[in-house]
Amino acid sequence: MLGLAEGALAAFAAESAMDGSSHAQLAQALAAVGVILVVDSVASFKGFRVSYLLIVALSAAVLGLVALGWGAYGAYSVPTALLSVLAAVVGLVASMTSKEIPDQAHPLNLPVFG
Repeated sequence: MLGLAEGALAAFAAESAMDGSSHAQLAQALAAVGVILVVDSVASFKGFRVSYLLIVALSAAVLGLVALGWGAYGAYSVPTALLSVLAAVVGLVASMTSKEIPDQAHPLNLPVFG
């Protein structure tokens, strides 16, 4: 969910900087990464572990692009950077978690008395 919000915010930030300035190419790259991040975030709802790692990589790319053109994105710079860091950390944690239930914690593994 964070990746979805980050991708949308990155696209808005990129749109705010596309005024023909020297940061127009960075803004186009940021918009492209934002769109890919939105698509990947939707795919992560299926639980593919690779999509979480891709969110980490794309969040790092967004953070780098925002850092390179810091002044060009106006009020979107700080929220985009913070959301990028948060999404990268959450994506990294999500990629390391296991979806399997251990045998001891399985709900059908009831104790037998008698």
